[in-house]
Amino acid sequence: IEREGQWRYAGEAWTSISSADGQNIARFLDSDLSQTAARVVEVMPIVREHVETGFGSSLDHSQVIKLYSSMRHLQQSIYLSYVDGLSGWNEPGEAIKILADPKSTKSQLKRLLAHEYGHVATFSFDSHASEHMPWWAAEGVAELAAERFTGARSVKTVDRMVRAWAQAGELADWDKMADFRSTPLSLYAKVYTQSHHFLGYISERFGRDARNT
Repeated sequence: IEREGQWRYAGEAWTSISSADGQNIARFLDSDLSQTAARVVEVMPIVREHVETGFGSSLDHSQVIKLYSSMRHLQQSIYLSYVDGLSGWNEPGEAIKILADPKSTKSQLKRLLAHEYGHVATFSFDSHASEHMPWWAAEGVAELAAERFTGARSVKTVDRMVRAWAQAGELADWDKMADFRSTPLSLYAKVYTQSHHFLGYISERFGRDARNT
C-alpha cells in the first residue's frame, strides 16, 4: 500500500467471505479454497454454539479463520523456524489458522474448527492460558471441545487406547508433556489422546461447571 508517499508492505492479500451477521469471517489466498471458505462460514455458528455451551461462556466477537493450502505456509505464519506438522493453530487475539483444501468436508472442518475454537474459549478465561496451563491440559480441553464432531467410534477408540496404555504401564508422565517446546515428539499423540481421556473423566466425575472452574 502507499502511505504518506511511501510504499509499505501490507501483508498478504486475503480474500474474505463473511457470514450475514459478520460474526464469522473466512479468509483465503488461493481461489480454489473459495468453496471451502464458504463451508467454514456455514459451519462456524454450529461449532461456536457447541463449544461455548461446553465452556459455559458466550464470546461476543467476530472470529476470523484463515485457510492455508500448504503446511509450510501455515508453519511460517507461526514463526519461520517452525517445522512440526500441524493442521491448525490459534493464539490469543489472533485468527484461527487451519490447513485446508478444496476437498475439506463440513464434517472435517467442524472437527478441526471445534478444536481450535476450544483454544479461543480457553483464552477467554485467561489470555495467558498458554503460559499458565500445562500444554497437555490446553490440548485436552480442545480435544474435548471437538469430541461431538469426532463420532462415537473415535471416542471409544480413545478410551481403548488409554486403557491399553494404562494396563501396559505406558501412560506418559504429565510433567513431560507440560511444556510445548520441550515435549518430545514421541509423546505428541499422548498429549492429545491421554489428556482428552483425562478431561473427559473429570467432566463425567465432577460435572461441567466444576471442570470449567
